[in-house]
Amino acid sequence: MDTNDSNNFKVSAKPNFDDLHRASSEQIIDYDREAHLYGYNSMMGGFGYQGAGYSLSQEILNDYWEDIVIDWETGSVLPMDPTKLAEMDARLNKLKTYSNRKQLEDNLLRNAFRQQHLVSISGGNERINYYLSGSFIGGHSEYVGDKNRSYNINSRMSYKLLHNLTLRSDLSATFDNNDNGYTNLSSDIYNMFPFQMLLDEQGNRIADYTQFSRMDADKYTSEYGYLSFGKNLLDEVDLANNTTKNTDYKARFGLDYRILEGLNLSADYQYERYQSINKDIQSVNSYSVRELINQHTVINENGLSYRIPKGDILDHSQNDIEAWTMKIGATLNRNFGIDKQHYVNATAGFEVRSKHSTTETYRKLGYDDQVLSWSPIDAVDLATNGTTPPWYDYPMRYYASSYDGFNDILNREVSYYLSGVYTYDNRYTVSGSLRIDKSNLFGVSDKYRRNPIWSFGANWNIKNEKFFHCDAITALMLRASVGLTGNFDRSGRTSPIMIGQFISSDLVDGGGYMRITTPPNPLLRWERTRSINLSVDLGLFDRVNTTFTYYHNKGYDLLGEAQLDPTVGYSEQLINSADMNNTGMEIQLDADLIRTRDFTWNLGWVFGYNKNEITRNSAHDSSPVLNRVHGTTRFVEGYSRESIWSYRWAGLNEMGLPQAYKADGTKVTSYEDLDVEDLEYSGTYQPKYSGSLSTGFRYKSLQANFLFTYNFGHVFRVEYPDMNPFGSSPALNERIADRWRQPGDENKTDIPAICSDMMNYLMTYQTGASELAQYSSNSIRKGDMIRLREILLNYELPKKWLHNSPVKRLSITAQLNNVWLWTANKEGYDPEAVSPVSGTFSLTDPIAFTCGVKLDF
Repeated sequence: MDTNDSNNFKVSAKPNFDDLHRASSEQIIDYDREAHLYGYNSMMGGFGYQGAGYSLSQEILNDYWEDIVIDWETGSVLPMDPTKLAEMDARLNKLKTYSNRKQLEDNLLRNAFRQQHLVSISGGNERINYYLSGSFIGGHSEYVGDKNRSYNINSRMSYKLLHNLTLRSDLSATFDNNDNGYTNLSSDIYNMFPFQMLLDEQGNRIADYTQFSRMDADKYTSEYGYLSFGKNLLDEVDLANNTTKNTDYKARFGLDYRILEGLNLSADYQYERYQSINKDIQSVNSYSVRELINQHTVINENGLSYRIPKGDILDHSQNDIEAWTMKIGATLNRNFGIDKQHYVNATAGFEVRSKHSTTETYRKLGYDDQVLSWSPIDAVDLATNGTTPPWYDYPMRYYASSYDGFNDILNREVSYYLSGVYTYDNRYTVSGSLRIDKSNLFGVSDKYRRNPIWSFGANWNIKNEKFFHCDAITALMLRASVGLTGNFDRSGRTSPIMIGQFISSDLVDGGGYMRITTPPNPLLRWERTRSINLSVDLGLFDRVNTTFTYYHNKGYDLLGEAQLDPTVGYSEQLINSADMNNTGMEIQLDADLIRTRDFTWNLGWVFGYNKNEITRNSAHDSSPVLNRVHGTTRFVEGYSRESIWSYRWAGLNEMGLPQAYKADGTKVTSYEDLDVEDLEYSGTYQPKYSGSLSTGFRYKSLQANFLFTYNFGHVFRVEYPDMNPFGSSPALNERIADRWRQPGDENKTDIPAICSDMMNYLMTYQTGASELAQYSSNSIRKGDMIRLREILLNYELPKKWLHNSPVKRLSITAQLNNVWLWTANKEGYDPEAVSPVSGTFSLTDPIAFTCGVKLDF
């Protein structure tokens, strides 16, 4: 009997929000101030109308909007009174000194942690072999408040019933118990102004009124008794009570029957039962519950009347999956002939799969978890008439039925397969395979369900030819294959038959109505790919092994969005619309550069080249000037599927407005003046060249490995601000600091101005200049990069140190991930942390450290 114990711990650094390249407090306030002085706030009548929220900088500016005088005939703005301006600037300058970065890092962020432990026992004899294991995985994310725990037990056994009959079993059970914490924490941090503090100087929590006017909030809470309208993320984390419990049971049994030498029959059956239960109890003191209650609270003679019960809210969901798979097949594997020069390996069989998934969700208002009670509401009236709060001019409706739902999906698939390999004299090999897949996702007609796929290949082992004599070449083989594969859309977005969904509604007699979710597509077909592969395997000096592969794949009937005539009831539909060629090559190299008894140095290199091109597209694009630059259009004939399109950047004009070139060289200030031929193909965001370089050193029992990855030949867009004067937000890009401010700046910056002329703004940005600001060719960067992804150290204690202990083997591992990055773009942006079409930044993968210990007994 052997016993193994494995343990590892992983710690990741805190998120670095500098990766988002957001504007600082000073930059946002300066942006808001300039827009205010140009009269935009005064044009809107200040902030906070109808209860709408605003930032702390806008709160200050809101006190001075009446001090901005606009000449509505000319659109000109008169300067503020110097005294008022100085007073306003003093308040804004104080706010500029605030930064919540440290408070966020100290109170809401942490090092992510993950631990994994595994204990296993294995053994057996001639008749029975067994393996038993138990594992635990636990940890938490980089955001405060969550915790994950997972337990797994597994048993695998094979028992020889007869000399030619073996029974196999594989049983496992997994139990997850997760505290999800405040699930909106990361997005709320993203959307928090940098000058919005969590705590004051005395450590008291500060309410954030960005989502509701502080002026109105003070009025309705103090005068009428409404619940607080403020929000503090520390409170949200403390109040979170969101748990998920999963159970997953799998049982697999199989029989292997040896009919005769080399011919075996096998039968396998697997059954799985999975359940996931999510229970989210939202406290009455949480912001989302207070907001909902306040929206549906009315003032009457006796005070306040709560149309939404004043209490907690329970959101409950349960997903159950029952699945089974049955597979029966036969395998022939033997050599024959006088010298055993003939080798055959053939497999045939069928596989049947079924997956039944049900989902149930519901919401209970006024929930009390202690006594498991809840309060009813007038769901019909809340959905029909709604509630008009005193700070809003229109009724706010609550659709209770939208939180209650049931799904029942049954997928059935069957596959028939046949494959064979024949080798003569270990020199010539031919192979072939045929598989037919059927799925009920393609309706009831057999012509939609069937998808035959096949492949054929041949190998020539030149090294084993009698005429080949070269000791330096230790391996030489040529390989070739052709084949056809298929794929279908499992999302349910398209179907040869009409698909409808029953929508529960309190507004309709009978409790609901049927909505057509997927229009019928009688011409729907499987996506298919024809492939050709050619390879050469070469070995040199018994130290170097390399493989060169060339491939050409022809994809046809690819699914793409097609714009439809809206009079048919749909604006677009997913159809088989495009064909694509995908060509490339790959080189793999493994070499032992130094190999001695105590020291080895090996090198591994992978290099890949890939290029694809759309050769046909029948889907109509009604607005290519917009859709191409936004990435909505995926298929353009003659170009890559991952193409990036841009407006031809023509710089800023003398007023600081963005410009683009038409094909004839004319400059325009709106995308609406452009045609599709005016667009520029910027490149592809899929790397043309990619691969990895790994190297390892071993000295006696010490092993060190380094892994580099690289991507070249692609581009990506980086985020540029649209310079909307009404668009102040925490997501403002730091480039706003480089905006055009005075004549001559157009020669040194490509960031447009905040338009000083409101009337001109309405005639420019609202007709498309903001598109030029964000999606022009000046926002394109090279995506070339090299990353040191992993450093791994492993030390195995010499066995002589363990000979007096029960431990047979002990190894210690230390690993670093995401260690170093080189990029070709001048700003050093991580191409893998940028949405390549929109340019939106995301957090990069932080550096992580893992250590582990493994013991064998």
